[in-house]
Formats: sequence, C-alpha cells, structure tokens
Amino acid sequence: MSLLDDVKAALRIGHNALDDLIGRNIVGAIADMENKGVSASWLGTDAIAAPITIDDVDEDKLPSAAFGPIVSYVLVNTLLDFDERDDFMRIYESQVCTLLNGPMNSVYETEG
Repeated sequence: MSLLDDVKAALRIGHNALDDLIGRNIVGAIADMENKGVSASWLGTDAIAAPITIDDVDEDKLPSAAFGPIVSYVLVNTLLDFDERDDFMRIYESQVCTLLNGPMNSVYETEG
C-alpha cells in the first residue's frame, strides 16, 4: 500500500473523494515537521526548500515513528470540526516533540 492508502486506512476512509486533500495534508505534515526541526533526510525528503508533493516522499525511508504525527496532522486538517481541532493539534505537537527528542533525529554522530 502507498502512504496515502495507509493514512486513509488509519483514518478509516474507504472512498477516494478526499484523496487530493489528504495527499496535500500528508505533504503539509512533513513540511511542518521539517519546519519544527525534524531532519528532512530522516523523513525521506531531500529538503523543505524544494517543493514537495506526495510523490517526492520516499516511503521506504519514512520511519514508522513519523506515521502517527502524519495521521494526526491529516485528521486535524481534513476531518475535524473547528472546535475539535485544538485537542488533536496538541497531540500532533506532542508527537513531533517526541520525534525531535529521539535518537533518529540527532545531528550528532555516535561512535559504535
């Protein structure tokens, strides 16, 4: 399955009517995580300076730890009413903080 299909399955969306919007929000989630400091190479993209589309995301390089924040971001920006968004946005922000503090995002090389 593709990243789009995986996100749709996580959100229990069985139709294709929102595919374009979901795809744009997947890209938005990745760009937002990069803006917050999560390494672009760790997220499977080259750099935020380059305009990215869902086709530019290397699904094989995208770590499973990034999937939760992507799903949360898509949920907040695609499906929720305005009054529900704050709680889920805090969840997304917490997930991104976890990524920022994780060893995979470290800019320092460790000797092994």
